[in-house]
Amino acid sequence: MPNSLRKQIKRVIFRAFGPLLKQIIKVDNRFEYNGIQLSIPDGVFHPRYFTSTKLLLNWINENKVEGKRVLELGCGSGVVSLTASQKGAQVTSSDINPIAVQNLIENAKTNSIELTVVQSDLFAEIPTETFDVILINPPFYPKNPDKVEDNMWFCGDDFQYFKKLYLQLIERNESGEILMTLSDDCDFERIQQLALDKGFTLIEIVRKKGLTEDNMLYRLERVN
Repeated sequence: MPNSLRKQIKRVIFRAFGPLLKQIIKVDNRFEYNGIQLSIPDGVFHPRYFTSTKLLLNWINENKVEGKRVLELGCGSGVVSLTASQKGAQVTSSDINPIAVQNLIENAKTNSIELTVVQSDLFAEIPTETFDVILINPPFYPKNPDKVEDNMWFCGDDFQYFKKLYLQLIERNESGEILMTLSDDCDFERIQQLALDKGFTLIEIVRKKGLTEDNMLYRLERVN
């Protein structure tokens, strides 16, 4: 199906069911994954309804993370971080949203899972150690966030999120595996060009096809 037609279908579906879905997500404040029990307050990215989280969870389950230093930038519900820690990784988890941060701290206690949780705008408050794996589920719609919870969707009207991400990866000299989810609903060419401008490229490793959009998992690699 042509991508333009899929986007038209998505717009029709969102107009028809978007308000209902928002209400469902708002009241659906419980989630369970592989024995991990989560409370998810309004304003925190809900893993039940978005394939991007599932791509990261699948990667963790299919790859050895035991003993590795794992960073999740923009943790949302925290299910990815909790799963990685449960599988033996040394996890640092961050989010710009203080509600998400406090919620993950509480969910970690509830599930007796140890990790480090930091409120941070990208790497701003992240310890200077390097990481073996960095997991990113980024915002990609080009609009400036009005509220802190809008940061889960909007990357700035000039893609400031990605400009800052790539620059900070260089400044920190991160050399571990960097994995990032995107949707074909995003402006991939712009996001890729910004990466190339800083000496990175995005290599697609997994694609999950859907009726209205595809979700992809990319590996961020340095280019010569």
